[in-house]
Amino acid sequence: MTDTSRPEALLKPEALLSVEGISLTFGGITALDDISFRVAPRQICGIIGPNGAGKTSLFNVLSRIYSPSAGRIRFDGTDILSLPQHRMAALGIGRTFQNIALFPGMSVLENVLVGNQVRMRSGFVTAMLGLPRARRDEAAGRKAALETLERLGIAHQADTLVSQLNFGAQKRVEFARALVMQPKLLLLDEPAAGLNHEGVEDLRAFILTMRDAFGVSVLLVEHHLDLIMRVAEQVVAINFGRKIADGTPAQVQGSDAVVQAYLGAPDV
Repeated sequence: MTDTSRPEALLKPEALLSVEGISLTFGGITALDDISFRVAPRQICGIIGPNGAGKTSLFNVLSRIYSPSAGRIRFDGTDILSLPQHRMAALGIGRTFQNIALFPGMSVLENVLVGNQVRMRSGFVTAMLGLPRARRDEAAGRKAALETLERLGIAHQADTLVSQLNFGAQKRVEFARALVMQPKLLLLDEPAAGLNHEGVEDLRAFILTMRDAFGVSVLLVEHHLDLIMRVAEQVVAINFGRKIADGTPAQVQGSDAVVQAYLGAPDV
């Protein structure tokens, strides 16, 4: 519990995600070097950095795809480094990837229902035999999927085949599939990749809708700096695996280290 008798406790809400001193090496090559930052509940946090800075490596550590060589990660009070990868979704961490991985021959609703499998309680045999528990799970899953689409404003596309949607709409379906798992933290990996200017603006509004409609924290890696600076409340910049800035968008944009990382050292 936060000690509200201390003034600093009122200024710094308890973190949903706390990354402390994370380092990652591959055969002697350092991909991440002593990375630390915090994400508060309902906060949108952006991770930026030049190509090869270590952004994807950091996401893979948070998803438990990689195990760090040093450091600690606590999520909602739990040390996630002590847990296997398959526990992340049930714990409350959802993730989307840069490359869309939907089933084009299935409807929007059917694709979202795939994401709900992590919350199903009935086993394979129960479902195969069509026992009452399995039918209840199926009905509850369908209800949750439809409610997710409704809250995101895309319920009218529920019966549309994913293959008939444009690229931006398919991304929204992928977000819905992640949200139906009821995550507390959603990791977005390059969500603006492949989108035009109008699509990026729609994405910005959609990220805000996701945060507000579901009360979820959002952590996104993105090359599109304008999107990050306009949607995130906190920005963490990394370069060569090290954190070089951490603060509000204005603070990070004004950082000499960030300007140098993107534009290079000035001539002297």
